[in-house]
Amino acid sequence: QVTARSQRVTYGSSVSSTPDDVYVSGLADEQQLTAIRLTPTITNVGEGRLTPSAAVVSNADEQDVTANYDITYTDGELTIVPKPYSEDDFKVSDIEEEYVYTGQPIEPTPAVTDLGKKLAEGTDYKVTYTDNLNVGTATMTISFEGNYSGETTRTFRIAQRPVTITANGQTATYGSPIIQDVEEAKADNLAHGHELTAITLTPSTDQPTTEGTITPSDAVISDANGNDVTANYEITYKDGQLVILQKASDDL
Repeated sequence: QVTARSQRVTYGSSVSSTPDDVYVSGLADEQQLTAIRLTPTITNVGEGRLTPSAAVVSNADEQDVTANYDITYTDGELTIVPKPYSEDDFKVSDIEEEYVYTGQPIEPTPAVTDLGKKLAEGTDYKVTYTDNLNVGTATMTISFEGNYSGETTRTFRIAQRPVTITANGQTATYGSPIIQDVEEAKADNLAHGHELTAITLTPSTDQPTTEGTITPSDAVISDANGNDVTANYEITYKDGQLVILQKASDDL
């Protein structure tokens, strides 16, 4: 009678298959089991069986006497537990150190491997993100499941989005102010759904000129919900041309 002993192994590890891994009864004196095969009925995490077979019985002279036995095999219990995360075996890649602000949550897709084997998101792990919308440091958490356990985190930076705001050229009459309106400036490279909602336009002079400038400043950029998202932008301002005409004599 050969009965497999119960085993508890970590996913990815082989079951032990030695004579010490079975109970043996009914052998003649000075004869012993010298080889055995134990075959697991499962390969993933869970409860299964260990099926013994191919026993070899030898005498004191190390001769194979297996043919003299009518061997009955009995399965043993097998438990496969999840493999815990470790920095030695698991690698996380395909994550940049920095991403530019987009106005939408930034969710990089990592590549996760276990000893070089690519793992599947949704089966072997899931990914969650925090602080991944605005400029700053975002955190990605990889939580292992199924045949794996544990979690690991990675961080990445969200950098300001560069934008250039240029004042439109204006022509005004001496004594009249320039137009203070967001329509009098243009912003390029805004994220989708974002718009310029406030701007200050400062003329270089209030005297008649053809070579004046209009300097934009203090811009406010808002998202589609009206939220102020200016801090997520690295703004460069460019002057526009200002022409101030002399007041007509009829107006004097």
